[in-house]
Amino acid sequence: HILGYGLDPHHPLVQESLGRVLEGRAWRNEQILEKLNELGLELDWAEVQACAGEDIVGRPHIAQALIDRDYVSAMDEAFDKYLAKGRPAYVDRYRLYPEEGIRMIREAGGVAVIAHPFSWETDDARLEAGLRTLQALGLGGIEAVYSEYTPEQTVTLLRLAKRLGLLVTGGSDYHGLAKPDIALGRGFGALDVPDTCLPPLLAALGPDNPWVTTPNLKVER
Repeated sequence: HILGYGLDPHHPLVQESLGRVLEGRAWRNEQILEKLNELGLELDWAEVQACAGEDIVGRPHIAQALIDRDYVSAMDEAFDKYLAKGRPAYVDRYRLYPEEGIRMIREAGGVAVIAHPFSWETDDARLEAGLRTLQALGLGGIEAVYSEYTPEQTVTLLRLAKRLGLLVTGGSDYHGLAKPDIALGRGFGALDVPDTCLPPLLAALGPDNPWVTTPNLKVER
């Protein structure tokens, strides 16, 4: 994933890119439901939409609909049996290429940061090479503090960020129903993103960025 901090959500390139992503997601959802129905697991769109409420429909909502129909007993079972990659109802999704995402974020005034990079590449040397390639395209930072990282992995990424001159950010990877054990901002309970991550990020975004708010927080830019 490429994270975008401080970007203008109304920028034409953002709207155009997100439109393509949403169209791809809608097509994917239809294909997943077709596959499930072919497997004898009858679901209709209204059931899935009811699980999503006002959220954008994704696989977690389809999984919840399967639970509600008693086809499976838990979210993990829905993914393990049907919805995960390689399972019978899996459908690949449309995604932006990294260079497209980075360009979109930068043109919209934001800073592009790669999320949990060890999920992308676990070999240190290959990871550094990949980050250098993305940095040449405009990548600005690394999510070095993350719910599922060991202390050793965090230290490795902090050192890598310093060596490459990239910003450091952190995140819980909260995904609602998809990851019920992860709390927003706290991960599994012990996540602590250092306050020292914020000033460099704000400085990179600039003092006039209208999409950055820091209520009740005094930060020297």
